[in-house]
Amino acid sequence: ETFPTLGYPFSLPRSHISTISGQDEGYYALIAVNYLMGRISDDFSQVASKLFGALDIGGSSTQIMFDPTVQYVKSNLRLRGRISDTEVEYLLEEDAEEGEEKANNPVNFGYVSRDRFYTHSFLSYGAERMRERLDALVVERSEGEERSSKDDGDIIHHPCYFKGYKTITDGQIVTGSGQADECFALLTDLIFGGDAKGCLKPMKPCKINGVKIPEIVGEFLGMSAYYYAIDCMRVFLVHTLNSEHKESLQSHEEIIQLENEWPQPSIDIIRAASNVFCSLPWEYLRDHLDGLHPVTPQRKLPHRCFDVSLVTSLLAAYGFNTKKRDITFALNIKDIDIEWTIGAFLEERMKLMQQQPVTFISNNVHPPSVTYTSDGSSTTTDGKENHLKVSYSLFGQTLLVVIAFIAACYAAFKFYKRKYAFSVQSKRKFSEIGLVP
Repeated sequence: ETFPTLGYPFSLPRSHISTISGQDEGYYALIAVNYLMGRISDDFSQVASKLFGALDIGGSSTQIMFDPTVQYVKSNLRLRGRISDTEVEYLLEEDAEEGEEKANNPVNFGYVSRDRFYTHSFLSYGAERMRERLDALVVERSEGEERSSKDDGDIIHHPCYFKGYKTITDGQIVTGSGQADECFALLTDLIFGGDAKGCLKPMKPCKINGVKIPEIVGEFLGMSAYYYAIDCMRVFLVHTLNSEHKESLQSHEEIIQLENEWPQPSIDIIRAASNVFCSLPWEYLRDHLDGLHPVTPQRKLPHRCFDVSLVTSLLAAYGFNTKKRDITFALNIKDIDIEWTIGAFLEERMKLMQQQPVTFISNNVHPPSVTYTSDGSSTTTDGKENHLKVSYSLFGQTLLVVIAFIAACYAAFKFYKRKYAFSVQSKRKFSEIGLVP
């Protein structure tokens, strides 16, 4: 069955349309990130010593994906050699430097497969669903508490909305108080399904919805809403700091640190900056900052304080070290948007290659060095582009064999022709001098 009425210039069988799982989406995003970063090639071979993990937030779900292999190596080194953590880190760093040097040659570090990675998709932990759940929680906790009394009824204060922003939730008037720390606390309670005290331990977090996350290792790339939220905060704060409205800011130091560490700020710096960001008056954002950030449309503007707090609470809940700078926030790599669909395309192409044997040869495969500009875009500052050449299809390979056979026959014919000519000429010369060879 096809869909000719859609106007596509190609056949679209019904079997080609399906809904992918959250696990698949996470895996494809991981492949896309590492492919664009030059860590894996188009045939899924690993050409760098380490792979990036990936973090994604959608509207309904959120995904975390990474390669926990390094942690297993650490454990094995400790058990086998009974060596200290410092010595383990030294050996791993030494191995990584050697691996990256080899990667520039290049060296194939093996092929990546699904079972190697940890991927998990948390349904209902996406930005839209979490905001709906949080609004309900704020209204629920406000029952019995003292509220601000106004002529139009009681008002509930919401810490995750900008100061002065008003909305209606479950028939109740809700106004933003812009308190990022309190918003962070509410969200962590919501993530862990109860009191989150004792759960925010780096490397040893509590289970999230019954799911235990392995110890976080390696570098990560924050995509989609991770980038949208944090970059929006950065752009708004830096713009305000350099404008006549700088008096609206509670503090300046956090903004300067955030800008200096971009695009790899620590979680602690993001949290500190979020306190300044969320306290901005809603009227100022609406009147002066609307449209300033290219990926923050008007309908998303009121929710950016919540979005930033969701990012920090999720990262802390996953067990990230809040002081380390191991997450890069990016919209694109080499001017290509980071989308899970790239990974899906690569896998589907691999399946087709397996069905119809086609050999792809990668020449000059070098992992590029990506430089992120102030607007979140990225450029390649060194490394060579991958030049992919299709060698031969099955027909081409057969044709090559035939041509090679004909060439061999022709070479043999020329050889024996020359040998025969030499023999005739030799007999003639022998006859001229009266000898018989």
